Amino acid sequence: MPSEKPGSRSSSPTPKRGKGIIVEPTPDVPLSPRRSPRKPATAAPAAVSSSPVSRFPSVQERLKVMGPLPTNKSLFKGIVFLITSGTKEQKKRRALSFGRSLFTWSSSTDESGVEEETEVSPIDKNYATEQIQHGGGVVLASFDKSQTTKCKVYLISNTYTRTSKYFQALAAGIPCLSHLWVRDCINSDKILTYDAYLLPAGIGLDDKTILEQQPQRCILAGMHIYVVSNIIENQEAWRSVLLAAGCKVVKRLPTQLQKKGVAFACNVIVTDYTCPKHIIEKAVQLSIPVVSLEWLMQSLINSRRFPYKDSYKFAWDWQDTS
Repeated sequence: MPSEKPGSRSSSPTPKRGKGIIVEPTPDVPLSPRRSPRKPATAAPAAVSSSPVSRFPSVQERLKVMGPLPTNKSLFKGIVFLITSGTKEQKKRRALSFGRSLFTWSSSTDESGVEEETEVSPIDKNYATEQIQHGGGVVLASFDKSQTTKCKVYLISNTYTRTSKYFQALAAGIPCLSHLWVRDCINSDKILTYDAYLLPAGIGLDDKTILEQQPQRCILAGMHIYVVSNIIENQEAWRSVLLAAGCKVVKRLPTQLQKKGVAFACNVIVTDYTCPKHIIEKAVQLSIPVVSLEWLMQSLINSRRFPYKDSYKFAWDWQDTS
């Protein structure tokens, strides 16, 4: 069903499906609503500094791009939101923050089905939070499956990205929408259909093709997966994505080789170049495949479970040095 026409008060064009919109760097951080800064009556236009991700030179410019606070206090009632954002630098290097460690991938700006430059539309995540809460919606600082099972849940972002929240949303089948959907709902004073605002799932294995979001198919549900990294924050972030996908996270590998008849389930080990040697040795002993985080991410982006040896990028110690 086609999207309803957004309100006419917005100045930035409504995004088309499959287009990303980009801003300056920001990691996933807990969000806390606060009031927008106000311009003193006799002063020059104030810079917007309420959010670490804001790149608006003034309150007026932010209002022009993101729209006003809603007058309808129940506009977003019954809807739960996650908010994240991508970066301009990611557009060029695909430098992705997952947890708090930086992983880099190459990118392309070729035409025809590949990544292309789009209009820059900044996002102020604190202001977006204020808009949603002012309209009766709820913004979660972090993904919580227990809070998202009985209500409508959307993730909003300025572009497709590789933050933990974005992958949690893909894993849980939560629609990832352009933040301009919030603006246009406010301007129209009603909840619009979101088809035209869907962001891509991400970049495919070829580092070029932009892939659309697919309906949740529980592609990883029920799998027993062990996650290990010497970077603790990464390890916790990956586990949260697996839980969102319906996986059973294995807490530990057996200390000794399994005796015949003793049950132990582990389909695959997801790790990175920091994986301890003894884990690799144990995996060999137990005949458990070991893959990189890229296997997990590409499975979610493509909405299908990749064979473990389908790409050299799935090798557990793979790093992009380009």
